[in-house]
Amino acid sequence: MHISDIKITNYRSLKNFNINLDEKFSLIIGKNNTGKTSFISLLDTFVNEKQFLFNDFNLEFQNIIKQTITENLSQEQYIEQSLSLELVINYDENDNLSNFSNLILDLDPNIKTIHIKFSYYLRYEAYKQLCNDFQAFSAEIIKKGLDVADERYSLINFLKKNFKKYFFVKILSVEHQNDNNFIEIKTKDIKQILTLRTIKATREVSNDIGTQKLSQLSCRYFNASEEVEDAKRDLQIQLMDADKSLDAIYEQIFSTIKDSFNKFTNGKPDLAVKSSLKEYNLLENNTQILYDQGIGVLPEEFNGLGYMNFFAILFDLHIQLRDIYNACIENEGKAILNLLFIEEPEVHTHPQMQYIFIKNILGLLENEIKKGITNLQTIITTHSAHIVSQCDFKHIKYFVNTGNNIEARNLNSLQNSISKNVSVGTPKENEEEIKRRFDFLCRYLTLSTAEIFFADKVIFIEGTTERILLSEFIKKIDIKNKGNTDYRPLASQHISIVETGAYAHIFKELIEFLGVKVLVITDIDSISSANNRKKVKVQNSLADKTSNSSIINFLGTDNLTDIINKTTIEKTLDNKIRLAYQTEYSGYHARSFEDAFICRNYEYIKNNATIFNSLISKDKINDTPDYYQIAEECIGSKSGFACDLLYYDRNWIIPEYIQEGLEWLAQ
Repeated sequence: MHISDIKITNYRSLKNFNINLDEKFSLIIGKNNTGKTSFISLLDTFVNEKQFLFNDFNLEFQNIIKQTITENLSQEQYIEQSLSLELVINYDENDNLSNFSNLILDLDPNIKTIHIKFSYYLRYEAYKQLCNDFQAFSAEIIKKGLDVADERYSLINFLKKNFKKYFFVKILSVEHQNDNNFIEIKTKDIKQILTLRTIKATREVSNDIGTQKLSQLSCRYFNASEEVEDAKRDLQIQLMDADKSLDAIYEQIFSTIKDSFNKFTNGKPDLAVKSSLKEYNLLENNTQILYDQGIGVLPEEFNGLGYMNFFAILFDLHIQLRDIYNACIENEGKAILNLLFIEEPEVHTHPQMQYIFIKNILGLLENEIKKGITNLQTIITTHSAHIVSQCDFKHIKYFVNTGNNIEARNLNSLQNSISKNVSVGTPKENEEEIKRRFDFLCRYLTLSTAEIFFADKVIFIEGTTERILLSEFIKKIDIKNKGNTDYRPLASQHISIVETGAYAHIFKELIEFLGVKVLVITDIDSISSANNRKKVKVQNSLADKTSNSSIINFLGTDNLTDIINKTTIEKTLDNKIRLAYQTEYSGYHARSFEDAFICRNYEYIKNNATIFNSLISKDKINDTPDYYQIAEECIGSKSGFACDLLYYDRNWIIPEYIQEGLEWLAQ
């Protein structure tokens, strides 16, 4: 039993939202303000009966309500207004359906789904009352001589203060693909089949309150645990012995108060002060999390925020899992769905701790399932590329703001996107290529590539030289455009840089999936088809093709002349992907970054040749330069060459094709 789909309408930024969840574990990622917290909040509000706020209605929905009230519609004209949440719950023949059989409305044995629809809605009777109440309110404003057009007396402000009088929660069980067949149910029916627990990102783990918070958690853990009953009993006995000793001490401490009290009451009743230590009070106020430094221990407030955050997560996680286990036992095998949210576990933690958390969390959850927890479905939200890099594609749900709506996209669907674009031969060859490309993306999901899920823009670079120099390129471009009011500095934008070699095209479907702006910096890589596809100068008469796979796949041709003659517009695909490769400068057309840089900065190279450790065969750097030959024969180490350019005087100029590409990306 698990939730397969969730549908949300009119809640904050989630105007018309759908998400597909995995049976056991889903990882939700996305940039800021893409609805991740709102998603959790709405489930928590409906399932755990929390209060709505007026700003939970998105702005478009607020305007619709405003319009309908202004029109004062008849019942025939009125369409019920609501924000809603629909849960699609799948079950199978192994589930004990006794506690929710009354919710199953479809008699087809092949359909094993329940649709639970929550609505916070404005029914027609309440709508008419709202119209009348606002009219009366406006009449009173006019009567008092106040300006009815004042924003303070607007319909929206009236709703903000009074909406709870008119909106109500409704829960329906709806037949699969038939909204007209439903039954109304109560919250108690929901609690029989679904529990929702959250470990929120706002964990109180700052050093000034962390001690209190962790002590409270230790107390909750103690009370929830049934695995240490013998230890609890021993603690109770010890506290009883302590009570006996403290009674004698209390007798001395409070003797003056006791004598005074007895004078006023004639000793009836006689005052007695007794010790009453309780294990849960003792733990809550007197428990510390210490950490051992080898030569001594330090108190918990000396822990860094990362460790305190981890303590809080683990305590809370074990408490929640224990509560879930107890609920499973109490239900005596009846199917109950246990939904567990963990929000941003990376808060305050360093990268290595993030790796450790995500690597171990699934194993921990699996162990709890083996102990007796049933139907546990865990959802984690994160902004951490470190956590994403350790997860399978199949678990990742990507939240993206399309401008009009928030969408949840499954990374696993990339395989279908790849299949639409691949055509390399026979059906079997196509199938192998699709699998090869998808497996490549899965394997390439490392820390550096995982960052693109949180970036607004991406730069794909071909090699080490560009990677080393790119930050300096960006700095120079920003300085060059400093006085341009229309220019947004690249250094202030969220840009991810990924080294792909000549395989940037493999990421095409991922780029489309993410919907981000991408610059591909690559080499034109001219070759001669008449000379066994050997590399040659671009301006060699035998040069007629490119060997660059990215250029061929993005532009759909390997013809060198066609590629050279492509306009800026033709190098830009769907206003999202821009190819930047060598162009002619001062009569010379470079083949690679190195000869393009040497051509653009020859005097600089010649003046620094003696001090650049990366350069060899320096006699070829003379007054009649061959840029291609120098790039091929004089650069002993490409990474060393890039480091020389950064280490010594940086008074050099960016090759024009890179400059144009970066300025396009900045827009």
